[in-house]
Amino acid sequence: MASVIPPNCEWINDSVVGFDPDNNFVTLKDGSKVYYEYLVLALGLQLNFDWVKGLPEALMSDPRICSNYSVHTVGKTFSALQSFEGGNAIFTVPATPIKCGGAPQKIMYLAEEYFNKTGKRDKANILFNTSLGVMFVVKHYSEKLYEIAKNRGIHVNFMHSLIEVRPESGEAIFKKLNSESGETATFK
Repeated sequence: MASVIPPNCEWINDSVVGFDPDNNFVTLKDGSKVYYEYLVLALGLQLNFDWVKGLPEALMSDPRICSNYSVHTVGKTFSALQSFEGGNAIFTVPATPIKCGGAPQKIMYLAEEYFNKTGKRDKANILFNTSLGVMFVVKHYSEKLYEIAKNRGIHVNFMHSLIEVRPESGEAIFKKLNSESGETATFK
């Protein structure tokens, strides 16, 4: 990264945990403060796979479980599609901000097309379990995307947030966010 930073800039490679715009400083993860006259932020997102019980281990050990969000796991995606023989193919949107809000749907539609081309579509039950109450956050696109999903036979479950994976039993556990009692749904 240092090779692309101008020589008169200081690169502080740390996480910001607090802002104090009234006093012109940010607090870093190590507790130190960085004062500024002007502040330009380049925000990134941190992957928190460990927020889903069993997911970090499953991503590393189970060929059926993958994520396009990490350089360490994205290579498994096509292999998972190739080895898929039928059953539930579950695509998820978490209840937290993500790098690209459309990415889960993009790979889902690509997978659906791949299953069509390889003769596996009739054996695939494609599920889109999203923590959102809509197909996409931009209403103009949301309605059309929902229509496309329905026309392709993709089952959409709104307000479903992945909370656990159980590779040994092939189960994915989702919290129903619109349930007062904390109800869950299990997909196998």
